[in-house]
Amino acid sequence: MITVNVAYPTLQNDTISFAWHADKHMPFFNQESFYIKYEGMNIENYSIEVYWQIFLSTLIPIFNLSEEPVELIFPESIPAYLAETWINYHLAANVRITPLCYETVIKENIHNTIPDNAKVGLLYGGGKDSACAFAMFSEIYGVENTLLISYVAPYDKNLFIKDDIRRKRLLLEPLQEELNVKVQTVITDIRAIIIDNDTAKHMHLAMFMGPALPIVIHYNLNVVTFSYEFDLYWTSSHTTGRKKFYFMLSRPEFCSYISERTNAILGTNFIIANPNFSFSNLIAFKILVNRYPYMMKHLLMCEDTSDMDEKWCYNCDKCLKFALYCLYYWRGEGFIDISRVLIQSPIIKRALSPEGLLENSYCNIVAALDPEYVAQKTSEEAFAIFMTLREKFSKWANPSFESFISPAFEKLALPQPLGDKLKNIITAYCPEINEVQPYLFSGKLWVDIDYNLICDVPNVFMLNHM
Repeated sequence: MITVNVAYPTLQNDTISFAWHADKHMPFFNQESFYIKYEGMNIENYSIEVYWQIFLSTLIPIFNLSEEPVELIFPESIPAYLAETWINYHLAANVRITPLCYETVIKENIHNTIPDNAKVGLLYGGGKDSACAFAMFSEIYGVENTLLISYVAPYDKNLFIKDDIRRKRLLLEPLQEELNVKVQTVITDIRAIIIDNDTAKHMHLAMFMGPALPIVIHYNLNVVTFSYEFDLYWTSSHTTGRKKFYFMLSRPEFCSYISERTNAILGTNFIIANPNFSFSNLIAFKILVNRYPYMMKHLLMCEDTSDMDEKWCYNCDKCLKFALYCLYYWRGEGFIDISRVLIQSPIIKRALSPEGLLENSYCNIVAALDPEYVAQKTSEEAFAIFMTLREKFSKWANPSFESFISPAFEKLALPQPLGDKLKNIITAYCPEINEVQPYLFSGKLWVDIDYNLICDVPNVFMLNHM
């Protein structure tokens, strides 16, 4: 067993720091400490349970990767209810927490009712999906009741200043100037202290939701949103039939588990919601173009460049999506060089190799675009590439990617009238369907979604704490 001694958090105005020491080498960390800075928001006067929730939510999944069992020894008793919450959420059967206190007062859970003037915090990356969520919620509750939560958490410590400046200059400051929206910036080295990107991904949504708790309390938020599209949540391989809840930790069942238990122990009143769960990023872009066109100039989808004056790297998936979506829905010029993307994109080069594949949203685009129009908007070389893509992939166009998926939306179980208002906005721009056709996930795997399946949170805590 590996023993990890956890120190009391250090607080200084808007910054909290955590440290620990393991009695054996753990290859997952570059260092045994991390910090979170809530820019301009004093963090010093919250209950200790709030701070421990930040630590448990983010690091339990990393400790759980150990080949040996891990015992986290805290400097004081941790509420068993809190420890149980994050052990179960992360399915962390390899982690034990001590000492524990079983006398926690559980408060009445009232999270299913949210006020008409609800305050909404949106995890905001600046891409099409979070921009769509922001636009919809600010229409429903007013921009004065919406808060953009912007995380600066690069994998490279040398990029903190550049990434922070770039995001503020190209995204947040223009939004604040034009729409007068509130922004809470969070800067953390949590990903940079983890050995690599693949390891850090085990934190999943908890990397944002755990540290967001002080923001929920400070701004008295009733709804906290994130934006992941429907196709991330497949439940089986279409080829082999193997069952799997992909993106399990951000499924509605797991989000409800976290918000309900946090409300019960801390007396907060909020839900965690993914408004994009029932449609694709094609629909998110369509809603922006047709209902909220003022948001187009505020999109910052690409994060693969640190150039503080350039929005696009012209190589990544997000640049390719934006270029093709502009052709597909918006037909506007001046925001990205579409020909350059088509010629330069390594994604297209891989897709056009003999065994290359392309994810389904791209297949819908190349199938639906009018070649004559594309020829007018692109160079001769770029148009030839587009036509090759069209010939190879247009047969895989899938109507699920241009629809509102009713059973997915029902799984969100949103309180009313929020649910009806969101549904009315979305279905104004796409038809409703009751099941999803098999689709090509990430250009690699044919998958299915069965919305009748329930993804319960297992009681892993009982395995190692009895």
